[in-house]
Amino acid sequence: MSPAVIVGLLLIVLGIYSIAVTKNLVRILISLELVTVGAFAALAPAAASNPVLAFYGVLILVMVSVSEASILAALIYRNYALTKQTDVSSITAGREP
Repeated sequence: MSPAVIVGLLLIVLGIYSIAVTKNLVRILISLELVTVGAFAALAPAAASNPVLAFYGVLILVMVSVSEASILAALIYRNYALTKQTDVSSITAGREP
């Protein structure tokens, strides 16, 4: 296994662990980006052997990363506008009647 794959898997594991233990939405967003960077790093050896596969892999990763980041950013914005907090537990407290 190449060093890039090892680093990528390590970043993915750290990001998933951070998502699991935190309740702050901003930290969850940062952790999701860490998982995405880990996926990019794990994809690096494939770029050397098959550039077409790497192109489509990067294309899919970018689309997923942009969509999850925008959805979570909108969730953070809406939650903060309603409750003035960025905790996951405050999402249910901010419901409108």
